[in-house]
Amino acid sequence: MKNWIFALLILAFLPLSAQKIEEKDVPEVVKQSLQLAYPDNQSRTWNMREGLYVAQVKAENHLEYASFLENGEWVDTRYAVELDEIPENIPEYLKTQYNGYKVLSYQYVEENHGGSYYLVLVALKSNKVMTSELTFSLSGEIQKIDGMITQGDQLVMDSVVNKGQAMKAMIEITPPEAVLKMFIRRFPNAKNLKWKISNELYLANFEFRNQPYEAEFSPEGEIVSTTNFFDKKSMIPAIEEYLSQNNKKAKFIEGRRTIYENRYARKHPEKNLKSFYSVEISEKVDKNKEPKHSKLFFDQSGQLDMIVEILDK
Repeated sequence: MKNWIFALLILAFLPLSAQKIEEKDVPEVVKQSLQLAYPDNQSRTWNMREGLYVAQVKAENHLEYASFLENGEWVDTRYAVELDEIPENIPEYLKTQYNGYKVLSYQYVEENHGGSYYLVLVALKSNKVMTSELTFSLSGEIQKIDGMITQGDQLVMDSVVNKGQAMKAMIEITPPEAVLKMFIRRFPNAKNLKWKISNELYLANFEFRNQPYEAEFSPEGEIVSTTNFFDKKSMIPAIEEYLSQNNKKAKFIEGRRTIYENRYARKHPEKNLKSFYSVEISEKVDKNKEPKHSKLFFDQSGQLDMIVEILDK
């Protein structure tokens, strides 16, 4: 019974962009790849997640979630496992390092390009919106925390898996001419411009009208999003009210408002792009420990969407 509950949790914790689709909308090559992997299974449902086709299928006594690229290439498969199916040192680690958290699910994950591992989803007992994702080796050794690779007692940025392929590192570059033309057209007289590339998008950091900005561009020169920064005095009332009620003693570090371009969002409905606010804060949870850093995400009306704990501060 627990496996079925955990399987629902796996589906619930797919990124916010996940959406159910009909099988008729799935490319034939993707369905063929699934049929090769599960030849005897006829019961399935489909979701779209960050451009991936995710099939939910019944396998023996549990549900499995298999992800595929549009060309039919298999990306990964995951399913819920019981506590007695994982190495003993995983719950021991959680007991000592995440004592104030509740385990939401244990998962076994097999990736096309990343091998196999255990994934554990946990939530803070006092604030269940705040979750963490922990990755363990098959022998039970901690490998990643919220996408950060662990090396001993330190964390370094993960630059490995994105849709089963290596992510491009954030490096300074010169963008294509189409990107430069659109940038100059939208932000004339911008200063202190620096370019980076991440996940196949060109990211510009610059000053415009004496204010810091960020803007994302597609390789074809389309504007994807624009981000401006705000201070504590410039918060919209709904966010200010939430922080005063829930994080009264927290220190405000940085606020951002990210606006996705309507044309780009309409062109890519599968990405479910929605503009948002984010606020980074730090607060003391124990007088003998370093402050905890968190980033809170709000929708355009100022309603809380999620909280992400920042572990590399």
